[in-house]
Amino acid sequence: LATALAEFAHHALFHYLGDDEVVLRREAALACSKLISNAPLCGSARVTSMIVLKRLLALGVSDPDASVRTTILASFDPRLDYY
Repeated sequence: LATALAEFAHHALFHYLGDDEVVLRREAALACSKLISNAPLCGSARVTSMIVLKRLLALGVSDPDASVRTTILASFDPRLDYY
């Protein structure tokens, strides 16, 4: 199930991270962060989680809206330290 959630984060939510609407970017980022925090640390889920995390990190430091940056950085869970 966790593998499927990581894939969902990548395929269904990933493109919303670049949306023009601040609320959509913020909520998509929060959902992605929560989903990859629960992904297993092996196999395709790990690779997918790393792709999503890389995008979240980039957005967390470069998004023009401070609320999106803050939400992303605050959403990072210690379980993501592995990556």
